[in-house]
Amino acid sequence: MLTSPFTLLAMAWRGLRSRWMTFAATFLALALGVGLVAAMGQVLTGTFSAPERAPVRYANAPVVVRALAELSVETSHDTETTPLPGEHALSAGLLDRLATLGAVTVDRVFELGAPGGTATGRPWPSARFSGTELLSGRAPKVDDEIVLATGAGALGEHVTVYTPQGPRAYLVTGLAASAGEDPGVYFTDAEAARLQPVAGLAVVDGPAAAVRDLVGTEAEVFSGGELRLLDPATARDEQALIAANSLVGTAGGIAAFVSVFVVASTFAFAVGQRRREFALLRAAGATPRQVRRTVMAEATLLGLAGSAAGCVVGDAGGPRMAAWLRELGMAPPWFTVGSSPAPFYIAFAVGVVVAWCGAWSASRRAGGIAPTEALRETHVQARRLSPLRALFGAAALLGALLMLIQPLLEGPATLLKRKQYTPLVLMLLVALAALAPLLTGPIARLVTWPLSRLRGATGMLARESALATSGRTAATAAPILLTVGLAICLLGAVGTVDGARTEEETARVTAGYLVLPEQAPALTEAMATAARDVPGAEVSVTRETVLFDVEEDTALLRRQARAVDPAAFGTALAPPVLEGSPGELDDSTIVVDTEWGRELGEEVAIWRADGSPVTLRVVAVIREGAGGNGAYVTPANAPGAEVGELFVSAAPGHDPAVVAADLRAGLAPLGATAVSHQDWAASRRAASGGVTALGMRVVLGIALAYTGLFIAGTLAMATRDRRPERRLLRLAGASGRQVLAVLAVETLVVLLVGTVLAALAGGLVLGGMSLALLLLTGTGAIVVPWGAVALVVGACGVVALGSALTVAVPGLSRP
Repeated sequence: MLTSPFTLLAMAWRGLRSRWMTFAATFLALALGVGLVAAMGQVLTGTFSAPERAPVRYANAPVVVRALAELSVETSHDTETTPLPGEHALSAGLLDRLATLGAVTVDRVFELGAPGGTATGRPWPSARFSGTELLSGRAPKVDDEIVLATGAGALGEHVTVYTPQGPRAYLVTGLAASAGEDPGVYFTDAEAARLQPVAGLAVVDGPAAAVRDLVGTEAEVFSGGELRLLDPATARDEQALIAANSLVGTAGGIAAFVSVFVVASTFAFAVGQRRREFALLRAAGATPRQVRRTVMAEATLLGLAGSAAGCVVGDAGGPRMAAWLRELGMAPPWFTVGSSPAPFYIAFAVGVVVAWCGAWSASRRAGGIAPTEALRETHVQARRLSPLRALFGAAALLGALLMLIQPLLEGPATLLKRKQYTPLVLMLLVALAALAPLLTGPIARLVTWPLSRLRGATGMLARESALATSGRTAATAAPILLTVGLAICLLGAVGTVDGARTEEETARVTAGYLVLPEQAPALTEAMATAARDVPGAEVSVTRETVLFDVEEDTALLRRQARAVDPAAFGTALAPPVLEGSPGELDDSTIVVDTEWGRELGEEVAIWRADGSPVTLRVVAVIREGAGGNGAYVTPANAPGAEVGELFVSAAPGHDPAVVAADLRAGLAPLGATAVSHQDWAASRRAASGGVTALGMRVVLGIALAYTGLFIAGTLAMATRDRRPERRLLRLAGASGRQVLAVLAVETLVVLLVGTVLAALAGGLVLGGMSLALLLLTGTGAIVVPWGAVALVVGACGVVALGSALTVAVPGLSRP
């Protein structure tokens, strides 16, 4: 009788030693899973505990005052306040009051195109606040003189600088060593004021407390370590940390899912192989509870050993993962892992809990084995789907279908978001894996049908083996289902969403040519003027702006919008209109997409980018789209908006090629060029994906490396326990080569079954996304990553065949 805990542990230890190959995959899965959790935990603590960097742009500034403009709106719950976009000027009265506390230096910061590339323009008096020192030459004295960073030009050279007011030649009178992170171009105060009329920053040589008291809520005040918030790198680093946090969080969720999946499947497979062993225990007098406790004891020993090994792996992998994120550009250059030991404690506990959770279902099944099964000769029986597993699989499938259908009924755009489709994919894969014994039979008949038409015994034996032992086939196909399913669903979802957004963006534009900046940092009014001066050119300009409205009197929402001339809807733009006419747009109307939830003819109270209120009537409603289409207003309702897009078409009767040539010639001196709509669309399609696709490939790579061990371990276990069958084949007259051929064909059948199940999951996920896109955009094109899927399937085949043949070959030397 197994009554003592020490007896249980002793038996568990002997079981692990005697069947080490069976548990090797579980141990490796636990060790790698815990290692991933520990490494990702270190990275996450690094994103949460990132050190505060010292100020750069205003490292030597005592106090900086920045203009602040906010919009406050009364809602049914409270007063909501949000900052207004764009640059805002400090009032002359505030500057005069600040001057009573100490010297005031007005700073102006703007982007421009310099000989070395994009640079930051500033007045020379503000250079000292960043520690910039003049190495040679002198400071600029007149408006056509500048100081450049060392290496960007030569002293006494005339260079062309592409400023917000257009290009201008300047004389380099000084070269400076900049302590900042971006190259600077320094002008006289007067020239900087001409190039950037808005004075939004001022450095005050006075006590911070006195400045705060004087400013009150009229502006923002920065001092000490707060000055780093004014560095452009601070915002970039925050965005990079958010991206790294999101990537690691998604990868951690998938790693945890795969860990539980692998361990549960491995224990279930091991219990299936050990049915006679447990039946003998039952025949010797062990109760079902004692058998269950034996399995759980084995899981505890494996969990402790795997978690300990995983913590060692995670300690080495965390810094490497951080370095990998830095190399991919998905984390700041200075990023490193956290020093807290908490991730290791959590990872160790997770490993033990995962081992218990994975073994629990298997232990219940082991406890239910009858003593009479000890009399059976076969090790793996073709069993039907158990009621508990069928119930779990049906519940998981129902949950996945609800996650798929509900967004289609309530908001199709939700299904296109990663936070929605990632758990959907995982839930669906779990459901199919649970129901695999039920689905394997029909799928195996389908994929093995060609084998029945072949001559010889190899195909027949492989086919009948797969059909006769559907439980074993389902268990060995499970890791392939997981691996290929993740590749199809995740990469297909990312590619589909990115492709839909790109097609939607390019289809919105009907103009023949688009003006793009080259040397200049952005489009300017001067470029629009130059385009209009081209004979036969029809020019349309859009300006990016922001609108605010209150949704159902409860929430103040910030919405992206474009300001356009109504004539652009006939010559340059073709938004996806559902009802109404965009051509009716004027200063008293607005075009909205369905996300606004407004009806044609409805009066909408909004606030413009400068905070001024206005009521506009809806004259057209357009589709929301995969990436959101926003709203359209006239330039009168977009105060301060700068040129965002510049479209040009050839007027009737004019040769487009001649217009394009004249357009490029007129734009070249301004640092811009014109590209055809076809070339622009092609470049947009080539650039689609970006960070999201890269991040998903990283996540998928981690999961695939993990499941590769799962495939190898499962096929190795299955092959090892089928040695008696191979001996029978040899005794029946089959040569070693023929036995290996049967084994190889059986392995390929398992690969095909897992791939078909994965394709079923991919069809449901991508089919749902296609329907969502059809409802949103009118087209439901999906992107299937055929190349990546073929690579994954091929890798699975190589791993499966390699592991199976490696185990089988040593036993074929003699019958």
